Amino acid sequence: MRGGHDLGVDVADPPLLEHLLLERPWPLVIALLAVAAAVQVAARRRSSRRAGWAAWLIAAGAAGVALLAYTVTTDRERLTQLTVELVQAATQPVNLAVVDQTLHPDAVLRGPGGQVWMPFQNIRWELEQAVQRLGVTDHAIRQLGVEASGDRGRSALALRTHLGETGMPVSTSWNLVWQRQSEGDWRIVEIQWLTLQDQPPTRGMWQW
Repeated sequence: MRGGHDLGVDVADPPLLEHLLLERPWPLVIALLAVAAAVQVAARRRSSRRAGWAAWLIAAGAAGVALLAYTVTTDRERLTQLTVELVQAATQPVNLAVVDQTLHPDAVLRGPGGQVWMPFQNIRWELEQAVQRLGVTDHAIRQLGVEASGDRGRSALALRTHLGETGMPVSTSWNLVWQRQSEGDWRIVEIQWLTLQDQPPTRGMWQW
C-alpha cells in the first residue's frame, strides 16, 4: 500500500499479521527459505536426518505462506483493485459500465468541506461531459492509501491527469467511501473532491 497520510486524509494501517501474511508475504517467505537453507546445510554437515526434515518443514511453511497470499484477496486488496479500475475508466471515452458497477445508485459527490454537490445521476452525466470536454487522456496515481473495516472502506488517492492534445498535467486528490453490499460486492457511496492543484476546488468549476 502506498500511504495516504500526505493527502490530508488519515488512512488506518492494516492489521500487521494480515498485511505480512496475505498482502506482503515475500519478506517472510524469503526469510523462511533462508532459514531452511541454513538448517539444510547444518543437517548435511552433521548428517542429521532430523535437522534435514526440519529444513523441509520450514521450506514447506514458506510455500504455504506464498500459496495463502496467492489464493486469498483481502478487502484492502480488493478495494485497491476497484479504485484503480475506476480511475482507468474515467478517461476518454468514459467506461460507463465500470462507473455504473462501481458507484452505488445513492452515491453523492461532496466538496472539500463535506457539502453535497450532486447525486449519482448527475455524477455519471457530468463525468462523461467533463472528460470529453477537457480531453482527459490518462490518469497517473501518485499516491494511494486504502483501509477497510467490516463493511466500510475508504480510498484516499492523489492523481496527475493529462488534458487535451497538450497533455497539460493537473493534480487532484480524492476520498472515496466504500460500502459492502448484501451480495458481497463493494460499491462507492461517497466521493469527496479534496484538492485541485493543491487548492480546494469550487462547485461547478469542471463546467468551465
